Amino acid sequence: MKTLAKQLTLGAVAIGVLGLPAAAGPRQQQPQQQPQQQPESPNDPFYRKPKPVPVPVDKDSNKPVPVPFPPIEQRRQDFLRSREEAKARGLPEPNPIGMYLVSELNVLGVYETDTGLGAFIQAVPTNTTFFVAPGTRVYNGELVTINTGQNFDLGQVVFRQLTKYRVKKKEQDVVDTVTKSIAGPSNTP
Repeated sequence: MKTLAKQLTLGAVAIGVLGLPAAAGPRQQQPQQQPQQQPESPNDPFYRKPKPVPVPVDKDSNKPVPVPFPPIEQRRQDFLRSREEAKARGLPEPNPIGMYLVSELNVLGVYETDTGLGAFIQAVPTNTTFFVAPGTRVYNGELVTINTGQNFDLGQVVFRQLTKYRVKKKEQDVVDTVTKSIAGPSNTP
C-alpha cells in the first residue's frame, strides 16, 4: 500500500509540475498572455534597445507646389506706394493694370488705330476696363500680341505669364503663354 501511495503522489506531482493534458482532464481555453514588454532599464542584462522606426519619406515631396501671389489688397497697396514714389521722383506714374494677375483679366474686344492694335481688358476684381497695347506689363506677366478676327469679333490676346512653384525648399519660375479670346464683360463685384 505504501508503494501505491508513493506512486500516486509521484504521479500527482508529475501532473502538477509538467501539466500533462491527459491527466489534467478537459482542456479549458485560456486567453493568450501578452508578451511582456522589455524593461527600459539599461541595468537589465537582457535589455535590448528597440530599433528606431524609419521615418517614411514623403513621395510627393518632389512634386511642384504653386506659390500663390499676394492678394489684390496687398498688390493695390504696393501699387499706391510705387505711384507715390514715382510722383516724388518726378517720374511717370505706373500703369494701374500692373497690379492685376493674368488670370484676373478678361478680353472684351480689340481695336485698331493708326499706331497699331489695342485691346479692351477688364480687371475682374475691380470691374475696371483698360485700353492696352502689346508690351503692357501686368503683375505676373505682359501682353505679347493682339490678334484680330474677322471684323474684330474673334480677336485674341496672348499673354506671357510667370508662375512660381516650390519644389522641396527651392522656388522655381515657369514662364508660359496664355491666349485669351474675346469674352463678355464680367459682372462680379
